[in-house]
Amino acid sequence: MIHHNSKIVTVLAGLLFLVATAAMATALPLDTGSSGYAVTEASPSLAGNWIEKANTTKAGALGEAVVGTGDYIYIAWCRYSTKQPEFWRYDPIEDKWNYSMNTSDLSTGAFRNGAALAWDGDKTYIYALSGGRYEDLNCHSFFRYEIAEDRWMQMNDTLHPQGAGDAIAWSDYDHYIYAITGDREGKKKSAFARYNCSNDEWNALPFNLTSTDDGAALVWAGGEYLYALQGEICEDKQQPNMNFSRYDIQRGEWKDMSPLELEEEGIGDGGSLLWIGNWLSEYSDYIFALSGGSGVKGEDPGYNFYSYSISSNNWEPLEAIPCPIGYYVGNRLGFANGHIYYWQGSPKNESKWICNGTAFRMFEFEAVANFDTGPSTYPSIFGTHNGTITPNQTLTVSTLYTYPCTDTGGHTEYIKIWNATWNATTTWKGYKSDWHNVSFSEPFTLLPNETYNYSIKTGSYPQIHHTPALPTANGWINCTEFRDANGMIYYDWIPAIKLYF
Repeated sequence: MIHHNSKIVTVLAGLLFLVATAAMATALPLDTGSSGYAVTEASPSLAGNWIEKANTTKAGALGEAVVGTGDYIYIAWCRYSTKQPEFWRYDPIEDKWNYSMNTSDLSTGAFRNGAALAWDGDKTYIYALSGGRYEDLNCHSFFRYEIAEDRWMQMNDTLHPQGAGDAIAWSDYDHYIYAITGDREGKKKSAFARYNCSNDEWNALPFNLTSTDDGAALVWAGGEYLYALQGEICEDKQQPNMNFSRYDIQRGEWKDMSPLELEEEGIGDGGSLLWIGNWLSEYSDYIFALSGGSGVKGEDPGYNFYSYSISSNNWEPLEAIPCPIGYYVGNRLGFANGHIYYWQGSPKNESKWICNGTAFRMFEFEAVANFDTGPSTYPSIFGTHNGTITPNQTLTVSTLYTYPCTDTGGHTEYIKIWNATWNATTTWKGYKSDWHNVSFSEPFTLLPNETYNYSIKTGSYPQIHHTPALPTANGWINCTEFRDANGMIYYDWIPAIKLYF
């Protein structure tokens, strides 16, 4: 384990240096000014492949929904209104399902058509809309699952009856749950409300969609916005619906965004939205979506997977899912252990539902080349490194990792990379979370056979390569000068770092 209190560094190779303290003034002040040119931005790779993981033992059901918490994937499942609901948890490290999660505090048939789950972003609770049944058009049930205690509790009812058009999302912007509730067997009326987790109260909000139906979805995507798919409100009329809208939390206003016109048959059963920017900052501009099964009569299986660019208001197709979804309502996407997952959750043993409705898959983003010096060793001291990097292939960069000396808090406090036309800078956020990594506000591209300057200010004891030039798999890194915290200058100290996406 790396400790934040640095240990005294021993003498190696006959070199004696003074142990620096936190009170020392650092040398070589860095230029933090802008060059006046924009950084060359790079879009992250959205290419990838679906990888088979442990399938579930049961296929889809009338009441089902998927949610990810970053650590695990959870599925709410209930076959019929007369059956006991089930709650499953998937461990991505062990690739294993746990089917014994507690549901003793839930009533029979608790998860129904339109069931929806939202995680509170704090590893504490999962909230659930129960959904509705055609024989029960007045269901308002709302539940909370306490993750650490593995127990459910019924909370205050929703203001509006629930149904197939339900959708729910947690907003980390203001720490509220937002929910769309509705579709009452063809009456096509839905409502939008906000739930205060601290006092268990619902408040009605304006809603421009009027109605939602199978495939409705809601997601918070960073900042003050929520995004929503409306679902198959015109199924009976054979009119595919691709509507996609944005809700401004501050203003309380809805706005129509670019519809998912790539989906010719419209959004249908299993329509899903997922934003992963709070886990992977390089993908913060993207919302991922499953369009669900056919949004017109026929209930044909759906294979399509999309990305939506928030900045450009544009949809793009991605690698299709290998096992189709549809027929049953409910979100199918979740995020855990650095990856997107989807559950098929469709009927079993029907010819058009290949994979038996139990398929569970992980999306592996296509690998992007990085610039890695690899680890090194002592002697070490903090200071300011200046030098050049010359890649031998195109590199997409969003983050810098610093290799620390064993049992120290070695890290980078500031980095600037630049050439004659642009610069990229970022600073350390302190000893919080993933503190040995620093991320740039926008990813950028380094081109092959171009030389870029770097200036890296380090803290504590980072690992050092004691050489004036170092070849790596993806190019060269050179030292022009290193000035340590004592003012000593060296020309053969290169920081052990990794630049990656």
